[in-house]
Amino acid sequence: MAVITVGAAPINRSGSYGARTMVDKGYPADGDGRLTEAQIYVTSTLNNLEIATFIGEGGNVLSTRDNEAIAGTYAAGYHELVIDLDVMTGDHIGSYTTSGYFDYDASGELGSWGKAGDNIPCTEVTFSLSSDDAYSLRGIGATGNGGGGSIPLYSGGFAGANRLNRRGWNK
Repeated sequence: MAVITVGAAPINRSGSYGARTMVDKGYPADGDGRLTEAQIYVTSTLNNLEIATFIGEGGNVLSTRDNEAIAGTYAAGYHELVIDLDVMTGDHIGSYTTSGYFDYDASGELGSWGKAGDNIPCTEVTFSLSSDDAYSLRGIGATGNGGGGSIPLYSGGFAGANRLNRRGWNK
């Protein structure tokens, strides 16, 4: 098994964001498998955190492949969280929280998508692109232990398609 990474470095950055769905664009997944750890850096206490893997459907249109609600409250600083998310090469990682802020850079990075409100899960939703920013969320996992296991994962892109993930249909 090889290590999979997706998302930007979980570091102390110059700004912050919260209370919207954000998806990293600049650092897509580099393998097929399962993410087992999320690394985050936050500027203020996070509650009601959701993390998801996203399929790029073309342009700024995204759909979730897999998602998970993360229990707990996370104070400012660096945290490693246990997750269990399917991921395929080229997928992106994203999050939503109802309160608190992730560390965020508005320039000098490779980009992220954002959309107001909770868009986890979603199917073929158009997000706004910020072309040179990043926020502190990274997923780590391994190839060969998910993504394409006993339940096939849909990674196509035709209109109106449902996505099958390990938890069932994502509509």
